Amino acid sequence: MNEELFLPIYHEWERNIFLENLPLNVVIPILLVTFSFERFECGNNMSIEKMDDNFQLARNNRSTYTVSTHDTVIGAATHSLVLKNLHLKNNILSIRRKILNDISTYSSVIQAVNKIFASFRVETGVETGYSQIIVSPIGWADSWQANLPPVEVITIRAYPDHFERHSWLKTAPVIDDHICTNIAELNNTFINATDNRLIIATRRLNSALLRTNEEDSILDVTMGLETLLTSDTRTEITYKLAMRAAALSTIEKFEGMSSVNVFKHCKKIYDYRSDVIHGSKTSNKRRIIRLDAEKEISTVRLGINILRYVLKALCHHLEYLDPKKIDALLVTRK
Repeated sequence: MNEELFLPIYHEWERNIFLENLPLNVVIPILLVTFSFERFECGNNMSIEKMDDNFQLARNNRSTYTVSTHDTVIGAATHSLVLKNLHLKNNILSIRRKILNDISTYSSVIQAVNKIFASFRVETGVETGYSQIIVSPIGWADSWQANLPPVEVITIRAYPDHFERHSWLKTAPVIDDHICTNIAELNNTFINATDNRLIIATRRLNSALLRTNEEDSILDVTMGLETLLTSDTRTEITYKLAMRAAALSTIEKFEGMSSVNVFKHCKKIYDYRSDVIHGSKTSNKRRIIRLDAEKEISTVRLGINILRYVLKALCHHLEYLDPKKIDALLVTRK
């Protein structure tokens, strides 16, 4: 026996037995995007890190069957979001395994992860998601496999359905550290938000991008916009919301859209929403919006983009979370 090789393993086992609280990281592989760096510190005890070959082998060799996920989608990640400085109260092995394989254990982790994924979506518009929650023990272990790092994996389905239709064959978008700085700032705003409307709207954005059908997505989009831009439901919601979104576009650029176009697009989005709610036979005709003679876009995708831009504008100008101040902006801009 080689004592030099054995001792590190023994020390991991010993800590697993005697430590009162077991230190760990939670690792979330980020699907179908890649990054121009090895490591980026996001703040709030989070980082984005490239996964090495051994970690990739370890995570893809362990899974649970809580939900159905596509093996190739699971593997389509180069980097992960790492939540650091977490602890698990020690217990006998059978109870600890049961805790680690229970999705409810990770409720607070999932809330934090969903905020930063919303920040990704607001800042970049990329389609991404995650399919694994990985516990990575720090300095302890209760099982080993060859030279791979010890991990515990729980499977979760938090990515768009179309990822399973060979999306891994497409070139993944690359995100650089400048964009990640903006993402981290947005995430910090969501974490420290005192106005719950921002959090509700981020949930609607995430949900809209993960829905199976467009009818559900458009309802998420419009509910997100209403949460941010309306203060009552009694009068002229569509007109007020469209005007306020257009006003925000004058202080924070909505990519490729003038304020006039933002106003028009919001009304078309609500026309589609109305058809969906009332089961109109004409709803299919409103699924696509023509932007000009050569370009068209799905109504849902356009709605998602506008919700992204509104969220970004309000994160950068929190005073306009009060709709009355947006109305005042409209008056002063005229």
